[in-house]
Amino acid sequence: MPGKEEIVDQIWEKLNYVVDPEVGVPILELNLVEKLDVADDGTVYTEVRMTTPVCPSMFAYQIAEDVKRSIQEVEGVKAVTVKIKDHYMADVINENVNRPPGQPPVAAGGA
Repeated sequence: MPGKEEIVDQIWEKLNYVVDPEVGVPILELNLVEKLDVADDGTVYTEVRMTTPVCPSMFAYQIAEDVKRSIQEVEGVKAVTVKIKDHYMADVINENVNRPPGQPPVAAGGA
C-alpha cells in the first residue's frame, strides 16, 4: 500500500484531469481546490470552491462527482468526502455527492 505522501501526490495528479465543464479549464489551473486532507487511514476530505456562486448547478455537481471519482481511483484511498463551497446549491450538492450508496438523492429544499 502506498504511503500517505504518495497518495497525496497521486490525488493531485488525478485532479489535473478534472475540468470545469463550463470553461473547459482544469480545476487546478483555476485554483478551485482549497483543501485536501488525507488521514492515515486513507480517508480523504477535500473542499472545492466554484468559480461563481451561480454557475449552473449541473456543472457544480459534475465537478464534485468528478473530484470524488478521481480521488477514489487512487490506491490506498478508503473513503472520500467532497465539500463544494461558494455555490448557491452547495448544501444539496454536498448531500448528494456524499450520500451513502443506495440512499435516494436529496432534492432542492431538502425534500
